[in-house]
This record gives sequence, structure tokens and C-alpha cells, in this order.
Amino acid sequence: MVKKIFIYTSITLAVLFTIGWGFYLVRKYQANKQFVSTQSTTILSVAVDDLLLDNVSSLLKKKKSQVSDTTSKRNWLKDFFWNSGLKIPSRLFFFSLPQEQDNLFAILSVSNYETCLSFFVNHYPKQIELIDKEKGLMAVKLHKYCHILFNKEFLALGVSTAEPELKQSLAALLDKPQSWQTAVSKATEIGFTFDKHVTLNRLDQTLAIGIDIRENKATITGNWLLSQQQPTKKMIRQLQPTTDVLTFWSTLPFEETPLLARISALALGNETASMKADYIDIQVSPQSTTQQDTIISYGYDDNFNSIETSEIRTLTVPKVSYTWRGTIKNKVQLPSKFFYNFYRTEVDNYEINSTSRDSEQQQFISTESPIFLAVDFGRWPNSWSMGLFETWKASRLKVHIDSRIKEGRTLTINGHASIAD
Repeated sequence: MVKKIFIYTSITLAVLFTIGWGFYLVRKYQANKQFVSTQSTTILSVAVDDLLLDNVSSLLKKKKSQVSDTTSKRNWLKDFFWNSGLKIPSRLFFFSLPQEQDNLFAILSVSNYETCLSFFVNHYPKQIELIDKEKGLMAVKLHKYCHILFNKEFLALGVSTAEPELKQSLAALLDKPQSWQTAVSKATEIGFTFDKHVTLNRLDQTLAIGIDIRENKATITGNWLLSQQQPTKKMIRQLQPTTDVLTFWSTLPFEETPLLARISALALGNETASMKADYIDIQVSPQSTTQQDTIISYGYDDNFNSIETSEIRTLTVPKVSYTWRGTIKNKVQLPSKFFYNFYRTEVDNYEINSTSRDSEQQQFISTESPIFLAVDFGRWPNSWSMGLFETWKASRLKVHIDSRIKEGRTLTINGHASIAD
């Protein structure tokens, strides 16, 4: 009897494994047929099935109490993958276009138009819009940074780092299927493979990044080809990556890091073209400091005469400092552009701004890391815990990224990110 049970159980498991493996291979084949534009400049791929299979144990460890507040999100994901009328492949491909480098697009096949329409009507009743009744063309604004357009055959998705109107770009994509090719054939032309859970490749071969995610930890590797040769060592302000909440520095000129230049311009309220820098750092200390703030209020006396009163309050604020070396317009006004007061000192050609008035002896040391980032969101200031930062703080996310110059122009990238169990 026991022998029969063992045989039946083995056969059942073998059949289930065969069915599961066959389903996995079919989805792999479907992924090979996902389209990107022939004009793609960057391809981002996410291996959905491999991510799930390689992280089954960590997903099963999650307690219901930890995810009870995400039931609606999980239901949305379940419906999106199984009841959206879309062919969701095992690996998703996103791409950028020459004229829209800051935007990412994806093209998915529609397997059932009526089901697809029903999914978006049910989940986004106020955001869905009819564009062309004859073509069945619909637009959906999922988020201010994410838009969708779909017809009876394909769906085009656009994600932006700004807030542009993406409908025109998505419509242009759907109108020209002859300008598409499969992501696999595009990769074969260039000579790279999708061998990580997440890959990011520029098709001019100047950037290749791979990320593997297992057991609540992500491993990051990559190579970045710079436009000019860089020295292997440079001077930086001495920071405390092992004890600080956040440590970041870059010794690369803004010409090499346009994204960092745009972020700095946005934060400082300047035009990117007016900013030149070859060093910047940011430090958030676990300690806090105090600042005085004047509160001015207006009222009326008994005779209805306008009166003004002021009150000086002492505030506890995070201890933050940043260093800059370069040129920028309106340098004197920089500290006032932030919520906190920043007090500026200059050491050689470095401008150091800090929320603390305490004068500290600044030391400068040599480093082989052109770009470095270490952040512990578990110790993130409570006053900054909002949106994604609140989620990262609750997960006690830690990120560590380091880099080295190799052969003059190649920047090698290594790092990891982890969350608490």
C-alpha cells in the first residue's frame, strides 16, 4: 500500500513538474516575441518569472500581518497578470527613444480586447479615455508619470521621469508597427544577452548594468564607458560611510553625469547649462542639530490697528552637509533655496554647506572610487519619512554602491541592496 502511494505521488509530482516546466518554456518563448522600437537607444529588461522562481522561499516567509495592508495591490497584480487580456511575457522589455531619452516605453500584445478594456474600466474608471472608436483606441493615465494607450492588437506603455503628455508618443508607436522588432533580435545585433533578473543596456555599448535579486538582497554589477579618461585617484572630503545615514560623492565632471547635473539643477533652482562641477558630495549624519526660526504673525489690536508679532523658535533638524566644487550662478543664494538654513564655509576650492553652525575641521583624502553611495533607510530621519521613503524606512533598506576606474575610461560598478526579513 505504501509503495502504491509513493508511486502515485511520484507520478503526480512528475506530471505537475512537466506541466509547470512546459508553461515556463512557453512563456519564455513568448518573451522572445516581445517588441521594441528599431530606433531604441536603451533596453531595460525584467525577468518576471525568474524573479518569482528564485525568490519563492522569501515570498512564502512573509506573514499575513506584514502584507495585510497591501491586499488591494496584490489583487491588482493578480488581475493584471491573469485577467487583463494582455500577453504578459516571462521577461518584460522597456526601451527609450533618441528624442525621448528620459522616457521608457513598452509594447505588449493584447490577447483579448474586451477583457483588456474591462480591466482598465474597472480599475481606472476616471482615468480611461476613448481616443478613436473605430480603432478601439483607448488612453489610460495610471499615474502622472505613467500613461497607457491600447487598441485591439497592442498596448503601449510610457513611463517618464518628468510629467509630459505621452499620448502623442504612444500613438506614434502604435501607428507604426513596421518600425518594431523583437527585443531578442535587437540584442543579437549588438551582441549582448539578458542573463540577469534585471538588465539595462545602452545600445551604443556605453552602459551595461545587471541586477540579481535573491533572498531580500540585490547584487549590482556593471560597466560604464566614460567619454574621457579619468585619473584612478581623486581627492574627496573625508566622510563616514559606515556610520552616516547617507553618504554620496561623485568626482566625475557633470559632462559625464547628465542625470546628476539635472538633479542638482532642480534642487538648486538653476539651469543645468549654468552649472559646472567636478566634485559633489552629500552627507546625512545620524546626529541632529538645532536652528532658530522666526515666526511672524499679524493681527489687530482693540482699535483694529494692524500689529505684527514675531517669535523665535528653536527647531531640531537633521544634520546635513553637502560639498560643491565648480561654478554656478547666484552662489550666494544657494542656502536659501532649501527648507533648512545652510551655513557655508570654503576650504581651498571646495564650498561646504551644513545645517550645523559648529565648525568642524574638514579633512580631504584620496579615493579610488569616482562614484560612491551608502544609505541606511532604517535610520532615515522621521521628518523625511513620506511616500517611498516611508516604505524604505519600514523595510530597513540598505544600499551600497562603489566604483573603480579601469583602463582609463571604463567605470566598473559593484554594489548591493538589502531589506530586513
